[in-house]
Amino acid sequence: MESKEIRYNEEKKEIQFIGKITSFKFYTLLFSALKEHYKINGKEAIPIFSFVFVDEFDALVIPNIISIGLIIKRFHQGKRIPLKLLNTSATYFLDSINFFKHVGEKDFIGETIIENGFEKNISKKIGLDIFEFEKGYLGFYNNVGIQKSLNPNHKIQIFDNCSFEYYKNYSDEEIPPDKLEKVLDTIRTKKFNELKPKVKKYFYKTIHYKHREKDDVDSIISILTEIISNSILYSDSHCFAMLQSKDDKTKISISDIGIGLKGSLKYKPNFDFHISKTYKGDHKEKLKNYLLIFDALQYSMSKHRENLFSLLKLIIKKGGKMRIHYDDVQVVFTTNRCGNCDIIPEKCYKCLLNNLSNDKLISPIRFFDWTFKGMHIEVELDF
Repeated sequence: MESKEIRYNEEKKEIQFIGKITSFKFYTLLFSALKEHYKINGKEAIPIFSFVFVDEFDALVIPNIISIGLIIKRFHQGKRIPLKLLNTSATYFLDSINFFKHVGEKDFIGETIIENGFEKNISKKIGLDIFEFEKGYLGFYNNVGIQKSLNPNHKIQIFDNCSFEYYKNYSDEEIPPDKLEKVLDTIRTKKFNELKPKVKKYFYKTIHYKHREKDDVDSIISILTEIISNSILYSDSHCFAMLQSKDDKTKISISDIGIGLKGSLKYKPNFDFHISKTYKGDHKEKLKNYLLIFDALQYSMSKHRENLFSLLKLIIKKGGKMRIHYDDVQVVFTTNRCGNCDIIPEKCYKCLLNNLSNDKLISPIRFFDWTFKGMHIEVELDF
């Protein structure tokens, strides 16, 4: 192939993934390829996804591939997306992290859980039935010279939507308005406490990579639990999470395709959209979603608990990057750019706007001419 990218093949009606598939390529190339497909073929034709020419998948992109697959499936009234594969190292990586089990037909897998201090084996139903693929290309990877050296702790995890149990309280006439916030916070706390043992089980060894300080590991576990709890309670969506540690770096990707910031924040008792309301600059309409991200960070900071804002501060202090994507905008925080700043949302949004560039590769703010539903958080820890 003459290039390394994501592109549309009109003759085959394929979205072709080529070379190393990174998060940056996903955001800057995939949606253009999808737009070309629908412009040529209309809404009836389901695009074919081809992973035949992939050399490597960046772990950060995996939750987003599942997310966009679900969006396309819903757009086509539940029809599965054809997926082309070959028996390659990239396919082996996807297989090893249970990608195909989660995006394929519904099936049951065994899982060990801790209940009342004892291990218990259960049968867990998985499979979102997103992609249709030839299972014959899975397995026998040693036949193509692949050494089974991938970390067995690196697995994609999917957390079920629990939003109904949260939002039903808004219409409960037995809850006085002045008591609603306390009731909602009690639900959040309960969900947090239920999830934390699972999050620790799934991700502790990956986060503990390089023998990070215990306090940092414990904080990251609590923060991930908080982010995932918020996603499954507020977004009205599944939450997809992938962690990977290698090459002196830990990557974290968390994605949902829910109602987004505008949809969820409007329900928050006492939430006042402070940054959106006080912004006085030009092109406020264009910046609406950008400002909402900082409204969310401001709200997160006000809660005085380990959450998304806490993770941002930890990253900036110790080394790394965080990317937050919502709707049509992505904000990029890095230690190199933000390390000498006070991490205060009211200051950060102005600072990053001052460094806006048309070059998406280096810009701290990336505006797109398409929408990717939900919230998508990517983190790279360099410490």
